[in-house]
Amino acid sequence: MIISGTLLLSATSCKKTLQDINKNPNASETAQPDYLLTGTSKALADTYWGTANNMDAGLLWIQNWSKIQYTDPDRYIYTSTSFNELWGTGYTKGVVNLNSLIKIADAQTNPNYKGVALVLRSWVFQLLTDNYGDVPYSQAADIKQYLTPAYDKQKDVYYGILEDLKSAQTFLNATSGPAITGDIIYGNKILPWKKFANSLRLRIALRIADREPEKAKQVIAEIQAEGSGYISSNAETAQLMYSTSPNQNPISNLFDTRDDYRISKTIVDKLFALNDPRLPVYASKTADETPQTYVGLPNGLLTGDAAGYGLTKTSKPGTYFLAPSAPAVILSYAETLFDQAEAAQRSLSTGGNAADLYKQAVTAALSQYNIGTTDINT
Repeated sequence: MIISGTLLLSATSCKKTLQDINKNPNASETAQPDYLLTGTSKALADTYWGTANNMDAGLLWIQNWSKIQYTDPDRYIYTSTSFNELWGTGYTKGVVNLNSLIKIADAQTNPNYKGVALVLRSWVFQLLTDNYGDVPYSQAADIKQYLTPAYDKQKDVYYGILEDLKSAQTFLNATSGPAITGDIIYGNKILPWKKFANSLRLRIALRIADREPEKAKQVIAEIQAEGSGYISSNAETAQLMYSTSPNQNPISNLFDTRDDYRISKTIVDKLFALNDPRLPVYASKTADETPQTYVGLPNGLLTGDAAGYGLTKTSKPGTYFLAPSAPAVILSYAETLFDQAEAAQRSLSTGGNAADLYKQAVTAALSQYNIGTTDINT
């Protein structure tokens, strides 16, 4: 009995000692909202502007870029895992983290954090349903309860996002709400988040307008009545400004070691034809001197055919996009103006002139790349 008691005491003492030793006094046991907001914003921007969902997908499909090496994606040849990144990051580093931020905001009574988290989460769900159609939404808020959440119809996802953004406006308080930190999109300023929320609502209203015109009209009327307005300058564009390695733009990071991409012949020819001043922004001059200076590569080539055009005789994307500090644009002032112009043209909104808004959008799109007034006016 004495021996058993001694062994029991020893085991208990040993367990307690091991627990103390294995506990890191420098590690936080609870997530900090500022770090969570920073890390989540960075992870989402990296994915949005990264290889799988940007360089090997959208930029090729709209023929802004083309591939001169490893050309399968430029010929719509993908593997079953090609589009997993947005899904994985969107849920594990986006939705899950932002759900945690919402819970922390409630616990700390900080509605501004909650509002920001709702806006970002709405953007993530918009990307997910735009890309995949029906996606888990209503049960995605609680991963512990729903390990295999049900898929919601795309209509229900869009409607849910619109309600979330409407709720976000009630939490975001630019005048008397508690401060936030860790915001690498708007520098902890709340009013731009309110404008971002409304601009995102407008984008989604236009997504549903063909099928649900009355709902779209209702949403836009609610935005106008809310009063915060839309993104109203290039300075208010929702974007993440990168810096230098290791926090550089993912496009810049890839071009440090790879040379797979060229500017597409489609966009180069169009910009030449229109005498568009954005050509030097979108494209770099060829490494070898050529009469045309900017030479686009056709899309959809076999690898051998693409290589025949020559790495030094075709134009890379413009240095603006290859710079380490190039921003990851989430929702621009120009897009918001184009959206307002479309809403006005389709009689979904009141008080705006479609032609004037369209011209303002073109000006904003050019000014975004620091193109001067003289070039804009010509």
